[in-house]
Amino acid sequence: MMQQFPSAVLEATRDMQSNGSTSASGAATPALDIDSLKAQLTTLQFRPAHIKSCLSAIAAAYARLNSSSSSANDPLVLSLSILSPLEAAIEWLLLHLPEDDLPLRYRPSASSADFITGASVKQGGQNALVKGWLVDKLVKQAGFPRKAVEVVMKDEGRESVALDKLGRKLCGWDISDHMDLGGEDGWQGDETAAEERTIAREEEVMAVEAMLGERFEQISPTEFAVTIGEEGTKDQIILHVLFDEFSPYPSPLYPTSPPTFYLASPSLPAYMRLHLHRQLLSQFRDPDRSDLTSVLESGSGGAVLSMIEYLETNLPEVIANPPDVGEVTKFLIPRTEDVTPTAQAREARRNTKKRGPMKRRIPTAEDEEKVRKRQKEMQSHKGWQSMLAVRKNLPAWAEKDNINAALEKNRVLVVVGETGCGKR
Repeated sequence: MMQQFPSAVLEATRDMQSNGSTSASGAATPALDIDSLKAQLTTLQFRPAHIKSCLSAIAAAYARLNSSSSSANDPLVLSLSILSPLEAAIEWLLLHLPEDDLPLRYRPSASSADFITGASVKQGGQNALVKGWLVDKLVKQAGFPRKAVEVVMKDEGRESVALDKLGRKLCGWDISDHMDLGGEDGWQGDETAAEERTIAREEEVMAVEAMLGERFEQISPTEFAVTIGEEGTKDQIILHVLFDEFSPYPSPLYPTSPPTFYLASPSLPAYMRLHLHRQLLSQFRDPDRSDLTSVLESGSGGAVLSMIEYLETNLPEVIANPPDVGEVTKFLIPRTEDVTPTAQAREARRNTKKRGPMKRRIPTAEDEEKVRKRQKEMQSHKGWQSMLAVRKNLPAWAEKDNINAALEKNRVLVVVGETGCGKR
């Protein structure tokens, strides 16, 4: 996102300037008009809740900017001193919001988003390809962090079991307890119980389809989806329910195992969907929600309509007051003890240091001659001179000697410039 930031801010500012609604950056700090800034950010399609947080931060920073206690180390105060309020607000939003919660114009383009990235036939055969597809599905559609999915999928290839484990992890529950997941090999009921479970599932699917009509969609023999949200609004979610052979629902043998599900959406960011996912799972274990717990204990089905009702009721509140991203993902990210090196690892590192650093191979005269030859070949190419002429006209070319001198004297060098100035 930071690579796209300068052009994103400038583009938005140009749009507003063309309407005569903002001043150019670099000018004297303009007066802060909160109502006008709110209208501008609303036009740019940021969420109302995020606009409210941003305006609060901007107003506080503006007060510090015009006080004697203003600090040059405050990033937002510094932004307001050199940028227009709109530019400073957009900068704040781009830095504080998850990428998938930004307006479409500010999201990174990803033309390959739908391609499988986790495996290939050459690397691991058909099983690896299927698992790679499933990993991508749980990341891109269900919204779970890739690292968490990969950890669960390392020893698991069944979609419903993987989703149940991820749901447990999302809630902070023990995912090693397989009682509610139907054991290591999935649901393990006898033939009579299996037949009853199948009948209950079929009846539930027919009831959901009959009540919801066009909002219901059969994705596959084992998966269906229901659209939730007011028609015509952009923030709709899609409840996907899986009724495969490994999921025990509905069965009185597994009274705390709801239908396997995940939440997808073309616009609602992953952290909001995961928040709803966790809240919904928690409802089925809430002692005060006997209406839900009794549905699972009876083993006769009927939980899906209750899930839909809960999501319809709570979706507007989540959109109006987004949850904290860190709170939503606190059980999905690695714990401190998982990333802190063990004593054995630390000892191995110390032993490596004792052996001394790796010696850098000194290039031979033959190596240097090869490099010079390669450079001459590149410079003799017919496109080289035209490219060089273009580069010489870029602002960064005039600073090349200063940049080279700075590189010689400093171990770290940060080059800052507008997009297209030639800094690369």
